[in-house]
Amino acid sequence: MKPLILLACVTVAAAVVTRVPLKHIETRRIRLMREGKWEEHQRMKDALRMKNIKSKDSHFRAIGSQGINDYDDLEYVGNITIGTPPTQMFSVVLDTGSSNFWIPDVTCITSICGPKHRFDSSKSSTYIRDGRKWEMGYGDGSVAYGVYGNDTITLGAENDVQLRIPNQVFGQAMFMNGFHNDPLDGILGLGFTYRASLLIPPPVINAIAQGLLDQPIFTVWMQPKGLQQNVYGGQFTYGGFDEEHCGPVIAYQQLSMAGYWQHRLRAVGAGNYLSTKGWEVITDTGTSFVGGPKYILNNIAAELNATVSSIECTGPQVTILPVQFVCEERNYLLIGGFSIEIHWSSYGDGIYYVPCGSENKLKNIAFYIGDQKYEIEPVNYYVKFRYGDGIYYVPCGSENKLKNIAFYIGDQKYEIEPVNYYVKFEEDVCTVGLFTFDFGGYSPAWILGDPFIRQYCLVHDVEHQRIGFAPAKKV
Repeated sequence: MKPLILLACVTVAAAVVTRVPLKHIETRRIRLMREGKWEEHQRMKDALRMKNIKSKDSHFRAIGSQGINDYDDLEYVGNITIGTPPTQMFSVVLDTGSSNFWIPDVTCITSICGPKHRFDSSKSSTYIRDGRKWEMGYGDGSVAYGVYGNDTITLGAENDVQLRIPNQVFGQAMFMNGFHNDPLDGILGLGFTYRASLLIPPPVINAIAQGLLDQPIFTVWMQPKGLQQNVYGGQFTYGGFDEEHCGPVIAYQQLSMAGYWQHRLRAVGAGNYLSTKGWEVITDTGTSFVGGPKYILNNIAAELNATVSSIECTGPQVTILPVQFVCEERNYLLIGGFSIEIHWSSYGDGIYYVPCGSENKLKNIAFYIGDQKYEIEPVNYYVKFRYGDGIYYVPCGSENKLKNIAFYIGDQKYEIEPVNYYVKFEEDVCTVGLFTFDFGGYSPAWILGDPFIRQYCLVHDVEHQRIGFAPAKKV
């Protein structure tokens, strides 16, 4: 792996350490599950994907793709400003899983853009027109396109030290499709330039190249907030280590590639189960659950006493009818030849459920990275919800019975405690913050999302292309 070459630029600004507070919001997935609209949303996503694939519009060819990103699980957002003066504020995903930066433009007149903050270049004295066109397609079927511009962006709260990044190229979205009812305006990628459209440096890479940060690193700390919305939920620290919220770094893991924040995961386990196959994994602030291969998560779910309800619905001699119709009309589920009564609800595939109230019975989930073991406690992966299909359930109130989930990275074992993966929706049914997916090929097989980050602060070392793990302090 070649070392990252940082350009040393002369600047009159002093190098800073900047803190950006995060706001905890309800994810799109959880909101639609709660409203019973998840199945409809899944069908809409499929339709959007097909429409985007079949599009013959030669004026806006897809210049960039972020297929790995699916913002159904977005859980934390932060504020930034663009332009001078006055600055224009936007609520964005601070996303380590992507490398592109864009916000809605004032010229966007679609219904989706209507309630969002839109950038007006005529109000900024530092704006420079770029004119190059861009288009972004995402894994959830969402699409945005427009033109590039250049301006000064600012990170950090008004009453704190702010990071001002001049000459930042960003996307001005003239069209957005699929970002319905989301409490965010745009996306600020925190990946590497290698994965950016037209190789445009993301803001943090640009800031480091200009010598604006005290150190070429940024730290992410998140805290569990359960069902609370629009409340303080964590902090990004640019240019330094977050000593207030994070303990000493346990270990650093070298990146496999400087595109995503991608590295090796040596093993994973919970309770008496351990898989040592080894995979590529990314850490991603834009994903609210931990994602991985179905056969492994099913074994972990068994250790957590979580159940998954299937949407493999059929019936004798009525298979000519749509599967969904059979399930809705007949109210039964056929699994392995056994028919059982169900109360129909349409939620996402590959989510695991546990009885609400079982938080204390869950186990830690362990991830092995390098020589370390990192465990996620149940409080960080337990989510309370109502009911659903294709999702891992645990009994509500079982938090104290769950087990840690362990991830082995390098020579370390990192465990997620139940408090960080136990998810509670309302009062009836709870889930664990795990979901299944299949990237295939050489793509990462695991995503360590917010449950892992709530357990361990992440130190993103841009210069040395490595990521560090530090225990999050209990606050």
